[in-house]
Amino acid sequence: MMRSDLLGRCLKLQLIVLSVCFLHLIRGAESPTSVCDREPSTLVVFVGTLTDAKEGDGNVFSLKFHITEPLLGKTSSEVSTDTVNMPDCSIQKITAHIGENYLVQAHAFNESYVDTSWGCQHIRPARETHAEIEYFRRLQKGQTPTEILGEARFQKWLPLTGFPLPATKIRLVGGGHDYNYVSDDRGLFRGVLNPGQYKVSVDFPKGFEPNTEGPFGPLHGLCGPLEFTMAEGRCTSVTVCAQASGSITVHIVDADGDSLASRDNVELTLTTAERAEFIRNVFPDEKSNLVFENLLPGKYILGLTHPALEGAPYRPVYFPGVSSRTDAQVISLEAGEHKILPEMRIKKGIPCKIPVRVIDEDHKPLPSGVVTLAYPETGQFDAYPDWQPDANGKAAVYAVFPGIVYLRAEKENEARTGLDADVVEVTSCPAEPVFLKVGGPVTHAQEPHRN
Repeated sequence: MMRSDLLGRCLKLQLIVLSVCFLHLIRGAESPTSVCDREPSTLVVFVGTLTDAKEGDGNVFSLKFHITEPLLGKTSSEVSTDTVNMPDCSIQKITAHIGENYLVQAHAFNESYVDTSWGCQHIRPARETHAEIEYFRRLQKGQTPTEILGEARFQKWLPLTGFPLPATKIRLVGGGHDYNYVSDDRGLFRGVLNPGQYKVSVDFPKGFEPNTEGPFGPLHGLCGPLEFTMAEGRCTSVTVCAQASGSITVHIVDADGDSLASRDNVELTLTTAERAEFIRNVFPDEKSNLVFENLLPGKYILGLTHPALEGAPYRPVYFPGVSSRTDAQVISLEAGEHKILPEMRIKKGIPCKIPVRVIDEDHKPLPSGVVTLAYPETGQFDAYPDWQPDANGKAAVYAVFPGIVYLRAEKENEARTGLDADVVEVTSCPAEPVFLKVGGPVTHAQEPHRN
């Protein structure tokens, strides 16, 4: 999974792209003449006319520019650069406009070559970057302050979610100076300070702590830096990220009181109570404890997920032995609360192979039908290839009890409207086949037909 070098490179690329998106969000709060970088390391800035563009190996494009207005650093009048075509760049749009003017920001230069290795977000049409161009003109004249533009936010990696954190206290220390800020209602803070090296410390609001999440440690590209150099006359962008500090711990055993620690197929799923949003899956540790960390305040439900067996679409069976999600225990968690629950005993559900017979209106076998199954919690009928009836209309579907499942057979290649099939409710694992009729009008949910 994450150990794959290829996947790692893909994820890293996604993080870089996402960091650009977050920087654009921050920049929206700036004054029209301020350009803020995560690290103000740009050495060369110019407005230039694109004179040539060629596609190289892989995802790299070679571009050439004739400089019409130098804004920062010194270069020759003609420069070239190799640029990575990242997903948010659409560099084909750039190469299709030879002769147009672009604002180019580079991290390094060597004679007639400049390095824009961060991708084409540093090569943008001049007509769309009037504020940036004006900023660098003011920078040339010494009219721009040494400033910081920051954001405090909650940031989660999987699934990728985030929101601003107002009332966060930020402290910058360096060069004999000490600066203190508090994020506003949008999670933003900014200030003018002296050039030099700084370290950041943060005091987040109750219920939050510094973020350590991500596939490469902290959320590189989305958060930080927490140590940086303020370049004179430049604006530095900083994002301080938090994760939720709440947790739920519970000692969990089976119905007989035996430990679940040695059973690697026992997986428990935490979801929100209101909307059944997935939070994460956890296995019991060596002491048969479950620990869910980094939780936001809210209400949660814990369920037992069965391992896949014979292609069965197993669902969670919620403790303590209830038959439906609506009867499951709701766990309430306050901001930053470390809740330790009493011992819980779960009764694992029983996998069931349900024999099915698909018949038509004349009660004759229907081999061309499609068998589908739904649980009350989802309300959606799903079909699986292995459930296709044979020549005698015989099939088998898989479910987990205790609970309720709904079965339905449909005509092959017809839309799943349910207008041509009976819906049969099954409340326990049947010993006899369940008959599913196709072709008549819908009837109300009923007990399985038996021979």
